[in-house]
Amino acid sequence: MIFGGPTIIKRVISGYTLGTLAASGITVSPALGITIARLDFSLDNELSEKGIEGFSRAAKLSWSIFGEKPFLKLHLGPSVLKNHVIAESIVIYTPPYREIDWQNIFLSADSRSLSLNSFGNTESVKLEAKLNLESAMLSNIMVEAEALSSETVNSVYSANSLTGQLNDLDLNLPPFEQFFSGTFAVKDINASNPSMSSPIADIKFAITESAKTFEIDLNDVNLSEFGGFINNVKVNGNYNRGDSLQDLQVDFLNGSLVGKSPTFSSISMNVRKTFDDKYKADIEGELDQFEIYHSDNFFGVLPSSNFLIDLELHPENSKVAAESQISLGETNISGALEMEFRSEPMISMNCSLMDCALSDFALFYKINFDKEWVSGNAVCTENPCVTTNISHFVKTSNTNNIFKILNQTDVLNPLSTLYLYGVITSGQKINGGHELKL
Repeated sequence: MIFGGPTIIKRVISGYTLGTLAASGITVSPALGITIARLDFSLDNELSEKGIEGFSRAAKLSWSIFGEKPFLKLHLGPSVLKNHVIAESIVIYTPPYREIDWQNIFLSADSRSLSLNSFGNTESVKLEAKLNLESAMLSNIMVEAEALSSETVNSVYSANSLTGQLNDLDLNLPPFEQFFSGTFAVKDINASNPSMSSPIADIKFAITESAKTFEIDLNDVNLSEFGGFINNVKVNGNYNRGDSLQDLQVDFLNGSLVGKSPTFSSISMNVRKTFDDKYKADIEGELDQFEIYHSDNFFGVLPSSNFLIDLELHPENSKVAAESQISLGETNISGALEMEFRSEPMISMNCSLMDCALSDFALFYKINFDKEWVSGNAVCTENPCVTTNISHFVKTSNTNNIFKILNQTDVLNPLSTLYLYGVITSGQKINGGHELKL
């Protein structure tokens, strides 16, 4: 067996796997342990015209029918599944011989330094599953991973650990043709840009024949870059099989997006793809009462308010258009805003929110004070647009009446009211109102 065994084993492996596996450099020890210098894997797929190729080096197969040792134990050295997975080592083993259910064999696998091309890297992964030899199906798949990391164009994401489960996987199909779902708990999550962290997130996902869906539930989110904090973030999304986003729902509950900004009880955003490949978004929220300070000086009180924003994204020309309405509590003050700009990095998600370069910027707003109003526009045609290049014009209907209403609502403190009144009245007087450039 020691001398003729390598040839027999090579033929058995090739025949049993219908040529999918090819072994070379086979040796058999006196204890009948098998060592394979290289194990190549190749699976052609005529339907998708995509093949799967890979290899493992320094494969060792040992077995035992006595005691508590695994019946079979396969140790794979450096392994590659081309364009999908790279691992430093993988160990696959069964229970002891006397504990095996031959209809559904329980398998365990430990891997080190695993790199998933589409997702990221992890220091270690442990898998447990039941294998049905007749159907080649894996079921009851449990996953544990440690020290995860993933990198995009703008940010690095990491997590301390991941635990969860997957439903059935068919070993007869390549990874990109599998339809399955799973649930995971991820702990100690961090992102670099924007800088944020969360102690735990629950994730659900499903890959079906027509779509890829996911749900994420984050708790105690710390937005350290902006000084914000959110008690709970819920995300639900849907991609088609071509990885194009179809719709997205994001809910922020109880928090503050930026330090020294109004707290909110809820902010909800719904994004959906339209028939002409544009994206529309609705954002609405409820802000709590907020004290405004300027250079540590009390400026006034912003009453609790509701707002609604309609957003439209045009990927083909990198254009963003938005309309917004706001109502300040029980006061008779409300406002509307329209904004347009272009930003290719923002549309393609190649920049963080604070760093995205804008061009063709135009802002139009109107604030209503009962029957009076303040309107304005800010325009910048430079590329990229910077604050110093923005032209800002303000116009009032009747300045005195507007400030009488402001005094009655106690939104601004007296000194702030005097300061703003002086700024507005320094402009050109037109009937009862004023017009000026800021």
